[in-house]
Amino acid sequence: MTSGSDRGRPARVASTWTSSTGLLRSGARIRYDPACLVQHAKATKEERLARRAPYGHGIGADVAIWLREGDLFALWVLARWLAMRLRRLGAGVRRRDRTLAYEEALVLGGTARGLLFGLRAGRERPTSYGRPPPPTE
Repeated sequence: MTSGSDRGRPARVASTWTSSTGLLRSGARIRYDPACLVQHAKATKEERLARRAPYGHGIGADVAIWLREGDLFALWVLARWLAMRLRRLGAGVRRRDRTLAYEEALVLGGTARGLLFGLRAGRERPTSYGRPPPPTE
């Protein structure tokens, strides 16, 4: 299985996404069962807002790494992701829902940073978000 931390970068997004795509790319099959229900732990507004940028970062980093590896399906994933997030941002603006608009702005900003992170991962081998690895002697 491939996860964010397995690739030499922090796992900053839904581990389900990273784990599932890693399994699929390694040849595993995943069965959908509509009877299964996944529930997330309740989070305060502050906790939810704190997770938005890292969530976008992880998706962006995964997509960039796939592109670096020559997987053009990543473009489809990125296009769908951005379309969904931009629709939600627009809905927040139209409804004057400042929280929704702010959340989506955080996700989109995290996605942009994740794309940059993923594109340079492997060259610089960053070990933590936004910081290069310590110098070697």
